[in-house]
Amino acid sequence: MIQAEIGTLKTTSWGPLASRSSNIVPAPICLRGMDTILNLIVSDSRKQTFCPFVGEEVLEMGLQQVATPAAVPFGEWWKSLWQWLTRCQLPQTGGEKALAIVAGAILLLILIALFGVRLFGAYPVLGHSMEPTLPYVGGYYVLDTPTKAASPGDLVALDNRSALGRSFKRVREITPQGVVVVGDNVDRSMDSEYGIRTDGQVATIPFSDVRRVRDIWSPERLIRCFTEQGRVQNWKQFAFAPSSVIEGEGELFVVKRESEALMFEGRKTVSTLKFAQSDAITQQDGRFLVCRYEAGMPVRYTWTQSGLANRQLVGNVGLPAVPTGDEIALSSEQGDLVLTTKVPFTKVEITIADSPIRVYVISGDKAIEARRMAESGPKLASLPLTSEIRIIGVRPADYGEIPESGLTGVRVY
Repeated sequence: MIQAEIGTLKTTSWGPLASRSSNIVPAPICLRGMDTILNLIVSDSRKQTFCPFVGEEVLEMGLQQVATPAAVPFGEWWKSLWQWLTRCQLPQTGGEKALAIVAGAILLLILIALFGVRLFGAYPVLGHSMEPTLPYVGGYYVLDTPTKAASPGDLVALDNRSALGRSFKRVREITPQGVVVVGDNVDRSMDSEYGIRTDGQVATIPFSDVRRVRDIWSPERLIRCFTEQGRVQNWKQFAFAPSSVIEGEGELFVVKRESEALMFEGRKTVSTLKFAQSDAITQQDGRFLVCRYEAGMPVRYTWTQSGLANRQLVGNVGLPAVPTGDEIALSSEQGDLVLTTKVPFTKVEITIADSPIRVYVISGDKAIEARRMAESGPKLASLPLTSEIRIIGVRPADYGEIPESGLTGVRVY
């Protein structure tokens, strides 16, 4: 044992070894193998000494009579630490208080990062693959019970044994062989379609390596919890992949699935639509538009909470705004041609190259196909007297891409 004297120090500062007004008196230093134990004995006004890291009060009987106590059990160490904390002097000045708050916040974050798994069952997420559902750093997930099977759209955690190692993904598909997973940030995700195999095949993760996620957490999600809109946003990110969500006006949004589409207002489902792979849903001016093929023709509906409405034949081939005379105003609107005149007309001649394109003239709610009157020459459409029409080009559903329509002229009379 090596003993060294430490001089007497008068202090009023706050810290781990100071009371409100304390004298630090001589104390022994003990070296035992690789462990160095510094026992600083703090004297209070009753002339008793307290050793915060040993947990004993002894009478101050002089330097020669103060012995080094034996090692203290772990439980006693926590008890003595609590006693020391209750004796510590609180910060007095504004600077000391601010420093204490910052230090406490940093310590809390470190403890959560280091011991979050043990304390809360939360596992940290690091990476870009699940943005914006969870950020690059600062996100956590909590596992569900092993008996809960994952379904398409669920968030899952993969075991270390999986081809992707321990990672956090979303289920895209369930197969007899396992689970197909994908990241919410597809462009920056290593998942079943990218990063596992080099032969271009989609890889499946065995069921034994997949565990359903019960909850997720991040600082941003915590802030959003204080408003109803934020809570809906948290639920939406947890339940649905961002690529399947189409935002509308207010609280309305649509979620696309393989065989159906759901319209939500907040968390409430307000409309359901059977959805085919060839169907497309877009949002325009706050309205949801559903484009699909019916009898080989592309049509467009407006989808509201009451269902589909305003059926309209639409073009899928862009038509150029070709030169016209002074009597005709011709403009292109989303690939269709809108034609207006000062003088009403009943016939439309459309000069277009011979191709699989079918040309329709839309007047009000009527769609009239323009047909060739001979083997060559313009296509002609007869319609009720009007001064405004819409001209569309339609490609058959089973036909490939058509780079150019071949439209060269439009005339009315």
